[in-house]
Amino acid sequence: MGLGISMPPVRASVVLLTYNQEAYVQEALQSLLSQDYDDLEIVVSDDASTDGTWQVIQQKFVEYTGHKRVVLNRNERNLGIVGNYFKAFSVATGDVIFTAAGDDVSLPNRCSACINMWIDTGQVVDLIAADGYDMLLTGEVAGLKETDELSQWTFERWTQKRPFMFGASHMMTRRLLMLRTLDPKLPVEDQNLVARALLMGGARRLALPLVKHRRGGLSQLKNRFNYQEKKLKLINSAAESLLERAEILNDAAVLGKQIEHYLRAQFELGHYIVAIFQKKSFFLRLKIFMHFSKVPFWKRFRFFQMAVFPKVNKFLMELKSSRKEKK
Repeated sequence: MGLGISMPPVRASVVLLTYNQEAYVQEALQSLLSQDYDDLEIVVSDDASTDGTWQVIQQKFVEYTGHKRVVLNRNERNLGIVGNYFKAFSVATGDVIFTAAGDDVSLPNRCSACINMWIDTGQVVDLIAADGYDMLLTGEVAGLKETDELSQWTFERWTQKRPFMFGASHMMTRRLLMLRTLDPKLPVEDQNLVARALLMGGARRLALPLVKHRRGGLSQLKNRFNYQEKKLKLINSAAESLLERAEILNDAAVLGKQIEHYLRAQFELGHYIVAIFQKKSFFLRLKIFMHFSKVPFWKRFRFFQMAVFPKVNKFLMELKSSRKEKK
């Protein structure tokens, strides 16, 4: 299919989300300005960076002499990933919307390849996720990052196992994003939007590496276990899981679909984890352990013993961490 000849016109926007990425944002911007798809709008939304990210963005577009439409936005206060995403989407005009991060690099044919696939599938699917390259902080490519075959995922399967993918490689339809705005308290948007796509027109994988996905600095640091941090992480993760599922139920209500039975087990587990750690006495924790009988026994016991025997768990975690560091 010849680009610009036989392809029906599709207006595309790419949303670039930035926050404290001064060292990388210029390369990320240039990769979008160099896209080989002509009818492309670039929306840059900076989430109140505290370094020089915004200055780099402004200077880049002062120097830009190309024909792509550029929209710049800087939030007065930090909105978080989800809040910043939907802020950027609110000013985007494309029929399809690409997601990009301020420290990643898109290959020149990223937009055109995804749009071609969307056209070839009859413009029915609502999300296309491309493969990518695993990129170190230095910019060196360390290998491939292959998205799971999303065509094999149904919503029911999603509730049982999440597909591997990364949001910075996504292209989504306007109708998917216009369904409703996600709660900005969500930590990230990608899995919620995949679930929404599975409730609508479906999702597909494009088996081409089209994004160089830069690793975060924390992923390269040694992970020394800390019981209190582990406990807090579990509680926060359970609370975020409950919020995530509430958002999915809201999506389903708008779409007129009944999905509560798919999410019941996840709701039970999330409430159990939050409750078992909040209570202070052994007796109250035992009552919670017995009350949440629908949660599998081994899961209930795992979190019960973590809550009741913190010193034992702390010792075991530190021992495991120490052994890892010696290897």
